[in-house]
Amino acid sequence: MVGGLFTLLCPLAPRLGMAAPCPDGAAATQTLSDLAHSAKDVRWDSTSMVCADFNGDGVLDQAVLGYRDHTLLLAVRRGRKQGRHVPQILEFAIGGGVQEGVCTLPVTLTLRDLACDTGDGLLPGCKAGKGVKALSIQDGECDPINLYWSHEDRAMLWWRY
Repeated sequence: MVGGLFTLLCPLAPRLGMAAPCPDGAAATQTLSDLAHSAKDVRWDSTSMVCADFNGDGVLDQAVLGYRDHTLLLAVRRGRKQGRHVPQILEFAIGGGVQEGVCTLPVTLTLRDLACDTGDGLLPGCKAGKGVKALSIQDGECDPINLYWSHEDRAMLWWRY
């Protein structure tokens, strides 16, 4: 019954302040298919896909990691009640010594509660809200890459300590 109850609550998860598992049906399949067609040289890792409300609109958004040569990619697709948004794709180098990269593989993509104050100041365009989530890419060696939705830029931005 718990699984059944959770399945019934999934559409309400963003409003209840919970992260929801990504749908394993049409939405996730469509996102991966669209990414495969738009970036044929990228290997998208379907097991890394996470879903949550990143921009505070109450609709689940999707994020998934991909790999191309010596580059880590993150695709973020905003959820929509009708139609589809074009995914935003961010690129990060693989290898130490680069601020906009990870030190090593494997990496994990995780959800975390959005906090707009980093301790060093406020993140530009950041608007925290109930159930709004941020992302973190971690490799276990370097500082994590933290990502949040900027309402000023209308895009995911990243920062690290």
